[in-house]
Amino acid sequence: MIVSLFTDEPYKPSADLQQAREAVAGFCSTLRQRYTGGSVEARWIRLDLWASGLNTAMAELDESAWLASRFAAGLAYRHEEDMPEEDRRNYYRHLYFYKDSIVRLFSVLDKTGYFLDTMFDLNTGKVKAKFSYFTVLRELRRRDVHPELERRLVQIKQEHRDPMDRLRRKRNLEIHAMNVELIDDVWQKRQRFADRRLIEPLQENLRDLEQGLRMAGRSLLTIFRYCAKTLR
Repeated sequence: MIVSLFTDEPYKPSADLQQAREAVAGFCSTLRQRYTGGSVEARWIRLDLWASGLNTAMAELDESAWLASRFAAGLAYRHEEDMPEEDRRNYYRHLYFYKDSIVRLFSVLDKTGYFLDTMFDLNTGKVKAKFSYFTVLRELRRRDVHPELERRLVQIKQEHRDPMDRLRRKRNLEIHAMNVELIDDVWQKRQRFADRRLIEPLQENLRDLEQGLRMAGRSLLTIFRYCAKTLR
């Protein structure tokens, strides 16, 4: 675990992601019973691999988010220049794991979209070549398949819409924008902070990240419990 490289503090996983991981393990157990001792369809193997990969991806996301929160603890500053050297190092460690968590969050969701596409033979790639989890939700509605699952997932999405929108914008900047640091420097100069750099709103950012983990955990818990039932 990457946590052990930075601290000996006891690591406490997110309750939402832990429940989701247990649901994934339950699905895999049910799935493997279908092909134990008989011929194995490639589709079942693919689903097993997707689900197992999601379990690993959720564990990595959870650790990154935990480290982002841990390194932000005690950083009650307004400007970076006010930080002692050790706090500044922790601030940059926080930023690294915070950004990493955001990228991993949407990666988990997109992997979930590919799992759903395979599980229910949606062929979403014919609608959009590079599709996301949210594209798959729209495809479920458009084709009117598994409406109970689709309604529950859309409800979860709506309940976490605002923080997820903020996290998505940050993910897009992190992945697609060039010279984000330069843009930030220009903005701060216009605000007359040319020689003093404002730090990130740490607690606001962490609250959004917590909601993002909750949205992902609740969605995956719902999906894998539902999918396990369809296999029985």
